[in-house]
Amino acid sequence: MGKGTAVKKAKSVPNRHLNARISYLHQAASYLEAIQSPILKHQGYGVQSSSVTDIQSVIEPQQTTSAVQLKPLSSGLHRYYLATARITARKAVVRISPSVKRTMCKRCDTLLVPGKTSRLRIENASKGGSKPWADVLVVECLECGMLKRFPVGQNSNFAKLVEFEKTGG
Repeated sequence: MGKGTAVKKAKSVPNRHLNARISYLHQAASYLEAIQSPILKHQGYGVQSSSVTDIQSVIEPQQTTSAVQLKPLSSGLHRYYLATARITARKAVVRISPSVKRTMCKRCDTLLVPGKTSRLRIENASKGGSKPWADVLVVECLECGMLKRFPVGQNSNFAKLVEFEKTGG
């Protein structure tokens, strides 16, 4: 009648309350960014006219050629929530997941929504774009102009890595 083998418990996530707080702040910022309505702004604020073009038909043509154009309403509350989430993670030494980090601007704490607050493009700096594995996704924040670059081209060793992982090595 020896000791039975102990049943292993699943490891709990450390700082679960901090991860929940960061997740909540990111979700609240996403919600606030989604419900914002566009308003009219003057051209002096440095907003490009291509940032919001879906409601151009509402404005009369003589107004678009003058000093008025569309810009999304930025109350600043969603930026405050993202800044608070970033500060909370930094103070508690908790890592924010890369998928969440990719949706936040590093400079101005804006939520990067493609077509609304950010512009996406793919660049290939290789000679004539001949190397498909050199593709880089460039995300440009329309608020501050910050560029984020993510490699998206397929690695030449990709097939070898997949086979290596399948074999359990």
